[in-house]
Amino acid sequence: MQCPKCGRNLTGSASKGKGGRYFYYHCISPCGNRLKAEDANDKFIKKLAIAVKEEHITLFEHVMRDHYHKSNKDNSKVASELKAEIEKNRERIAKAQQLMVDGELPAADYREIKIRYEAAIQRQERELNSLSQVDNNLLEYAEAAADILRNLPMYFSTASLPVQQKIVSSIYAEKLIIDEKECRTPKYNDVIEWISTLGAASGEIKKQASKFGSLSDWVTPWDSNPGPTD
Repeated sequence: MQCPKCGRNLTGSASKGKGGRYFYYHCISPCGNRLKAEDANDKFIKKLAIAVKEEHITLFEHVMRDHYHKSNKDNSKVASELKAEIEKNRERIAKAQQLMVDGELPAADYREIKIRYEAAIQRQERELNSLSQVDNNLLEYAEAAADILRNLPMYFSTASLPVQQKIVSSIYAEKLIIDEKECRTPKYNDVIEWISTLGAASGEIKKQASKFGSLSDWVTPWDSNPGPTD
């Protein structure tokens, strides 16, 4: 967190009182700023509850489903073309082999043809495999991201400290600023920023959807079923 007075980092500490131990965030500089950790955490959780509007999350789900189904349709066409090319290349190798056996093609020429088309087949098979991997993961990550966004306070409250730190860094691109009155929202990271502005950018939604095909980078650092911590 960043100090709202001087801009330097805040650090955590505990002090003893009549009621037990009390935890604070305090500035490392001489400005003397100090916040109760409990109050700061409550303000942050309230901010998480409104980080992204429900209508934007729902729209995000629809956009990603549409993109997923369109991508599946497009990829099915590409996959069919790749399979046809793979079959043609296998036939070319088989034909060259038969010509060699019949004495109509030198063995050196056959080896050259075989090497060329086997390399093409390997490349096409890699492209074919990559199509299914991207498609299968995209919808799964989109659904997980939507669930996390809807339940951010719960995920944060029940997570361990390392996961809480990942949640904060996954949402915000800058350090949090919390004072006695509120938790000020810093700049969001790209995915959250995009989802938060869907309503204002509806005309560009489908153009931008493919930009977030690798939602795994955003979702996987979080435990989707964190459960209560010890």
